[in-house]
Amino acid sequence: MSDVDEIPSAHTIDLLRWCDGPPPILHLNLNNYLLSFEFNVDHSSWRASVHQYQKGKTRYAHYRQTDYLLAESGWHCSFCFQKITDFVFKMKA
Repeated sequence: MSDVDEIPSAHTIDLLRWCDGPPPILHLNLNNYLLSFEFNVDHSSWRASVHQYQKGKTRYAHYRQTDYLLAESGWHCSFCFQKITDFVFKMKA
């Protein structure tokens, strides 16, 4: 589960698909960018998470739920928009 600007890498998806017995909840450590992929801020974005789906129990949550963290697992690009109108829309929302 993640926001649309939190993107897991293909190798992360494959690793989780092939892994036997991952933790029930796992956060993804994402490389953090601001405005574009040219401006790397840090490597501390952890909000995206992977859950083993449980009917009636799995809910979207955008807060720290566990200490399990998979390093170098994708990208988080805040305010990365193609057009200024996209930025204005986000600010109004």
